[in-house]
Amino acid sequence: MIAATQSPPASPTSAALRTIPHARLAFARPETEPPRLGAVLKSEPFVGRIVDFACHDLSRGRSDYAVAIPARNEARLLPRCLESMGQAIKATAASGTLVLVVNDTSDKTAELALSWLGANDVPGIVVNVTFDPAIRNAPHARRLALDLAAQFAPGGLLLTSDADSYVAPDWIERASGFLEAGFDLVCDEVRLDQSEAASLPADVERVGELERAYFAACIDLWRLWTGSPDDLIDMRASGAGMAIRASAYAAIGGLPLPRCGEDRALRVLMRERGFRTITSPGCGTRTSARLDARAVGGCGETLRRRALETDPVCDSALVPVARLKAIAEGEGSVQDLHAGPGPMRASELQRQLDIAKALLAEVGLRS
Repeated sequence: MIAATQSPPASPTSAALRTIPHARLAFARPETEPPRLGAVLKSEPFVGRIVDFACHDLSRGRSDYAVAIPARNEARLLPRCLESMGQAIKATAASGTLVLVVNDTSDKTAELALSWLGANDVPGIVVNVTFDPAIRNAPHARRLALDLAAQFAPGGLLLTSDADSYVAPDWIERASGFLEAGFDLVCDEVRLDQSEAASLPADVERVGELERAYFAACIDLWRLWTGSPDDLIDMRASGAGMAIRASAYAAIGGLPLPRCGEDRALRVLMRERGFRTITSPGCGTRTSARLDARAVGGCGETLRRRALETDPVCDSALVPVARLKAIAEGEGSVQDLHAGPGPMRASELQRQLDIAKALLAEVGLRS
C-alpha cells in the first residue's frame, strides 16, 4: 500500500481554505493546448465536439495517482470538496495530480478551483470547457476528466469524485489498498451529507436504508446459494467515489457513455470484461442531499423524486429474490440478472426484504 504520512489531515481552519483573489486569474483559450489536453481533445469522443475551452496547467509531470473531478456551476459546494481532497492528498506519500473539468458553467467554479490549487501548492490542471450540445452531459464531463487523469497517471491509480461530494482523509490510501489486494475497480458506498439530509422528508432516508439492507441480504443469499465469496451481483456505483486501475481503464477503452448512469455502466462493463470490482463500505464518502439536480438521472433527481412520491422507484440494480435464486441455480448468467420488468418500488422492495430475511433466518443467518 502507498505509505501514508504521519502528519494528521489539515483542519477546516488550515491553509486548505485559502484562495487567491479572482482578479489575479486569467482564464483564456491558449494558443496551443498543453500536450496532454490536446491529445485528449483530438480523440474520440471529443474531437469536433468542443465548442470552446480554456485551461491552466499547474501539473508537475506524471504521478502515482490522479483524481478526476467534473463540475458544473459548483462554486458553492466545491470548497468543501477541495478541502476533503486536500486532506486525502496530505495523508499519502504518493505523488498525485488533481484534474478538474468545469463544463458549461456560468459561475466562478473554474476560478475557485485554480485559486485553491495555487494556494495549497497542489499539482493539477483546471479545464473550463463548453461542450457541443450533443455531448453536454455528466458522463462526457467525467469521461474528459478521467481521460485527462489517465494522461498523468498511466501506470497508477485513477480516482474520481463529484464537486458536491467530499471524501475521508484515508480515501486515496484505502483505494490503493483494495487495488493492491487484487481488485481493479473500487466503488464507495456513498451516503448523503447528514446535515443536508435532515431537511428532507423522512421517507427519503428510509428508502435509502431499505435499499442498503436489501443489497446486504441479497449478497448473503447469493453467497449461501452459490458458495461464491465474490460479490458478483453487487453493482452499486457512484461517481462521488470510485477508483480504477489505470491499466484497466485503458483496457476497456475509457468510461462508458450512456445518457446517464456512467458510474453503474463502468462497473457493469468491468465485470463483463473479467475485472474484479468491490464495494468499499463505511468509507466516509458523502454527497450533497440537494434536490436541484445538475445531472440527468443523478442523485439530485433521484432524491427529488423520492421527496415527492409516496412509493418511489428504487435502485434498478435490485431484483426480486426469486430472480436472484433462479440465476444462482444456473437459469441464466449474472449478466442476465437485471433483464426483467424494471425497478421495484419501495413497497415491493420492503416485501422482498422480508422474504430475504426469512430465508436467511432459516439457516441461522441474519442480515
